[in-house]
Amino acid sequence: MIKNNRKNLYFIFFLVFIYFAIIIIGVLNNKKYTKMIFIGDFTKVEIKNEDILVYNKNDKIDNQAVKLYFNGNIIDGYISSKESGSNGGDYMYTAYNDNGSSLYFDNSIIAFTKDLDLNFKKISNQEGTDLNEVTDFFKDLNIDINSDIEIENYLISTFDYDNDGHEEKIYSVDFFEDIEDETDASLGEGIAEEELMEKNYYSYVFMKKDNKYILLDKEESVYDGVHNVRLKFENLIDFNNDNKYEFVISKMMSEYGPDYFELYNFDGTKFIKIGGE
Repeated sequence: MIKNNRKNLYFIFFLVFIYFAIIIIGVLNNKKYTKMIFIGDFTKVEIKNEDILVYNKNDKIDNQAVKLYFNGNIIDGYISSKESGSNGGDYMYTAYNDNGSSLYFDNSIIAFTKDLDLNFKKISNQEGTDLNEVTDFFKDLNIDINSDIEIENYLISTFDYDNDGHEEKIYSVDFFEDIEDETDASLGEGIAEEELMEKNYYSYVFMKKDNKYILLDKEESVYDGVHNVRLKFENLIDFNNDNKYEFVISKMMSEYGPDYFELYNFDGTKFIKIGGE
């Protein structure tokens, strides 16, 4: 009888141990963030004092209370992750308002913990049509490009960066350029179809300020119908309340992700990347 009671007692202790172990593991896996900004599914911006730290990590998130920058307004809500391999990572983030309704963003999620206050610059976007602006930029910076480039994306973002009443413009331009083939045409039969489709792919982001062009970022890659690296200006955000707005650039690694975001400061003459990977 005594032996049975001891066995039952040991078994109860074992169940209690397992119960608390599960709770502890759950708490460790469901980290709650502070002083953190979430941009898209990968990029996190951490504020330490006035320093801005940028890194890319596709973490699991469970009902993190945040403020959301949604349709030009800041609202309360929360974000959670769900398993998904379609974005190049393990998790995809979903945002909800305080009523539990899912929110659908025109671009990527921008959320930040409630111990932060971010300021957003008003930006107006329109599709570009005047290619002279693009060619003038390349001439001004002595960049050689072929005359027969094929523009894929051309976006112009307009804003007043320094509140002087004069608008600045950011140009996000993506274009193809045929890869020069120095091989004999008769060898074409032995070349794989995907190789014949390959083109050089260029992505540039530059600013026009006071009638001068300033390069912000650029990428060159090979496009095979799926893979390429594409840059686009996304936002102007004052992350650390120093009255200086950081330039946020999206970096899309392929048609299926992952999509990262990079931050830049502007010192009046050039752009300086803020940390990051």
